[in-house]
Order: sequence, then C-alpha cells, then structure tokens
Amino acid sequence: GRPALLVPYPHALDHDQAANAAALAAAGGAEVHPQSSLSPERIAALVGALMDDTDRLTTMAAAAKSAGKPDAARLLADLTEAIASKKSISDFRKETHA
Repeated sequence: GRPALLVPYPHALDHDQAANAAALAAAGGAEVHPQSSLSPERIAALVGALMDDTDRLTTMAAAAKSAGKPDAARLLADLTEAIASKKSISDFRKETHA
C-alpha cells in the first residue's frame, strides 16, 4: 500500500471520490483535504510533514494495503464477463467469489 494525500473532485455529481477517500482515510491509509483548503504552500507543507514522519508513512502504507483489494481488476473483469453472459450477481458470488 501507499500512503496518500487525497483531494476529491468537489464537483462530482455523486461525490464518489469523496466517499472513497473518506473510506481510505477512516482505514488510516490517507489524509483527505478539500480542494478549497489547498494552495501550493499548503500542499508543500502537508507533503513535507509526511515525508518527515517515516513512522506515520509506514503506518499509513500498511493501512492502505489492508484496505485495498489487490485482485480488484480480476474481480471486475470476472464480474463483467458474468453480467455479459447474463448470470445473476448472486450466482456469480456463489460460483467464484463466495
């Protein structure tokens, strides 16, 4: 996993970036900052503070790794194939990803 400073796009219709960022932050793998609160100086300060705190970077990296799904691309491809072959989601889960 990689520690992250996340800046969700503020004008997304369904705020999916904000929700995903909040989930990773809740797991301890990221900090979330609204775009309106940032300037070049603020970003430099945030990055600098993290770079100076290797213990925090290590903790955030471990949390990000735990929160991630390393096989997400494969799962999405499998799900896409299942939907294309008109399988139900419940059948898909039972057959391959119980």
